[in-house]
Amino acid sequence: MNRRLLLAAIVLLVAQPLWAQGTLKNVSFQFLPYMSQSPMVLGETTANNPTGAPYTIDRAQFYVSGITLIHDGGQLMPLSDTYLLVNAAQTDYPLGQYAIENLEGLRFDVGVDAAVNHNDPTLYPANHPLALQIPSMHWGWSSGYRFVALEGGTIDGTEHFEFHTVGDEFLTPVELSTSGISSGSDMVVPIYTNYAEWLLTLSSNIIAHGGGHNIEVLMSNINKYGVFSTDVPTAIAPAISAAPTVKIWAAPNPFDQQTVLHYDATTNGTQVSLWVYDMTGRVVWQKNQLPAQGQVQLSLPAAAAYQYVLRNSYQQSIGHGTLLPLAAGE
Repeated sequence: MNRRLLLAAIVLLVAQPLWAQGTLKNVSFQFLPYMSQSPMVLGETTANNPTGAPYTIDRAQFYVSGITLIHDGGQLMPLSDTYLLVNAAQTDYPLGQYAIENLEGLRFDVGVDAAVNHNDPTLYPANHPLALQIPSMHWGWSSGYRFVALEGGTIDGTEHFEFHTVGDEFLTPVELSTSGISSGSDMVVPIYTNYAEWLLTLSSNIIAHGGGHNIEVLMSNINKYGVFSTDVPTAIAPAISAAPTVKIWAAPNPFDQQTVLHYDATTNGTQVSLWVYDMTGRVVWQKNQLPAQGQVQLSLPAAAAYQYVLRNSYQQSIGHGTLLPLAAGE
């Protein structure tokens, strides 16, 4: 009997896909809202519309489905039956435990796949993303869910916009390269969402519900302007004709309270700036008008991870990396 049990256990282990073997990690997405270069607070952070008038966003929600993690040599791990309702007022979205050593990228769809989009929301538990929501994210069983709901207006109150995307045809795929940030048994994947890019070229005085031209523009902006990114968003700037070599690294890294950032951007201009962000997108250190080559010493609490970004005079990101606390590298 013991031999049979042992044989059965071996068969089960061999039958498992490679991603189901190994040490489990608690994987979560962090959707970090931005307005151009600034972390976004609903109703407060402003951007300018095409006429130059400043506006704010008061409601920002969208569905995410079709999540696939790319890891360990290009293996694909689809997270079936996983749906997220992302709200700009919330950043953390746990996905579960998965056997991943090295994350390489991810894929997801903005919206709800057609197989589920027309389900009855009352069939889901109250805490499920596809359950009935307040304010509503459902348009009726025949039309399905609101894939995206963006609302706001100009700060002077003269213009108001509402973009509610409805329709299977607007399901929009996104693919990003990222290694995530691992700390012990946890893996956090920061995904910066730039709402100013999402609304780029669109008027602040439009009510668009369902489909139509303005909704088509809204959804095409996702990939056209890179609304989702694993890099901290930077301002729109003139394109650089060449792709000069830029070097930036931190030592020691992982670090314990102090580290030194080394950089060489001599082929990119005469001055650069350095920014350090915590994982909520908050700026914790910044230095402008630095020489194009040099080093700076940082003193930071080593209890969490940080991202550092090197920018040129147009504030374009020309180099970046991640600082890890010493405990995460042990």
